[in-house]
Amino acid sequence: MKKKLFAACLALAAFAVVPSQASARPVLTQPTATVLGTPTSIVGTNVGVVNLTTAVGTLTCSAAKLTGTLRTNGTVSGFEDEIESAVFGGTGLQAMGEPEPECTGTGLLSGNASVTSTGLPWCLSATLNADQAALHGGRCLGVEGPIGFDLAITGVGNCEYSRSEAVLSTIATDTGGASSIAIAQVAFPKSAGPGMCPAEIKLDVTLSLETDTSPANAINISS
Repeated sequence: MKKKLFAACLALAAFAVVPSQASARPVLTQPTATVLGTPTSIVGTNVGVVNLTTAVGTLTCSAAKLTGTLRTNGTVSGFEDEIESAVFGGTGLQAMGEPEPECTGTGLLSGNASVTSTGLPWCLSATLNADQAALHGGRCLGVEGPIGFDLAITGVGNCEYSRSEAVLSTIATDTGGASSIAIAQVAFPKSAGPGMCPAEIKLDVTLSLETDTSPANAINISS
């Protein structure tokens, strides 16, 4: 009888642990194992290139820098980063008045393009799932709005793209390697522009996080 009672207690204990494991939220740490306080200015920079793929060609940006303020960060709440600036640049020519050189193109987009982010501020939120974050327009504590990109494509014109639904990204936590946030093949439909503009673009970008300091310190994502 005692053995059966002991086994039953073990089963109940195991069951009781499940909710706390399932409720784990990703948290930003710097240095490792030290929860980053709020508010803190942080930067997301590209790992590899950024691709904007269309049916008629691809625009490739060699640089992306997203600067924002960490508003929420904890093992119970997860984290929220309010992005005030999102700048993309390439290896092409730098047009007059543009902050970065143009992203380079292939196919019918070989004229290259300047890329401007719209809908700022954006909110990068990871409060529900241990390995997924959502990106939407508007402030983290405000009304959600669309995010998008304006592409000034040489030989085509100014093409505008906007997405109302949140952009979902995958979190790679620091299990022995570098942390990152990846957005893969997320579609942004055309919202304005001449007929030569592609009907939609698909965004591929992977970001690593670091403190907005000099020198910068790498930020880990733990869950």
